[in-house]
Amino acid sequence: MGSRGPAPVKLVKKEATEILKVGPMTIRVYEDGSLTENRVSSVLLEIPAGKSGPPMHWHRFHDELFFVTKGDQDSELDFWLSGETDKFQRNDPISNPRRPY
Repeated sequence: MGSRGPAPVKLVKKEATEILKVGPMTIRVYEDGSLTENRVSSVLLEIPAGKSGPPMHWHRFHDELFFVTKGDQDSELDFWLSGETDKFQRNDPISNPRRPY
């Protein structure tokens, strides 16, 4: 086990993120995994109201966590998780495990 004590921390402000435009989405890359040996990355997807997010996909090597922060509280979002479509609302955390196949 490594030594205990303060761990290095990197603060990335919104203004300093890498910005990607994909269709109607704006993607802000806070951490691409290069500082965490690809264990963790952090991105913010800004998706305009009424537009679809990324197409259905999965990752072989890492889990994914979603947290919808804005939108009408009564609106439902369809997410395809673990072979099923389910409905979620704003402030519902969504965890999607990796698929190693």
